[in-house]
Amino acid sequence: MAIPLSSDRRPRIRILQRILESILGGSGRVALEYQLSRILGDEPLQAFIDSPRKFYEALTEIFGEGGAGIAFKFICGKLLELSRMVYPTPGDLFELMLKNEEAASEEIRKLIQEAIRRE
Repeated sequence: MAIPLSSDRRPRIRILQRILESILGGSGRVALEYQLSRILGDEPLQAFIDSPRKFYEALTEIFGEGGAGIAFKFICGKLLELSRMVYPTPGDLFELMLKNEEAASEEIRKLIQEAIRRE
C-alpha cells in the first residue's frame, strides 16, 4: 500500500516519493505506488534502489516497454536534478540497468545520497 508522502519514512524512499509526485502529482504517485506494490510487494520504491531491473520490469507491466523506458529515464532525470549531478545521464543509467543491475544500483544509491545531502 502506498505510504503518504508526509509520513516519517526513510530519506531514500521519501526522495523517490517526491520525485514521483513531481512527475505524476499526489494521486498519480499513490496510484503508481499501489500498482508497483501489487507487482513488487511491500516496498516497491526500495526496488528502484536495490533492484532497478526488477523495478523497470514492473514498470513494463504497467506502461508497456516503451512507456517503462520513458518512465525510468524520467525518474532518473529528476533524481539527477535533485542531486545536482550531470553524470551519468538518464540514458546512461537506463543502459547500465539493462547491462549491469548491480552497477546501476550503486549509481542510484550515490545519486540518492547526494540528493539527501542537498536537501
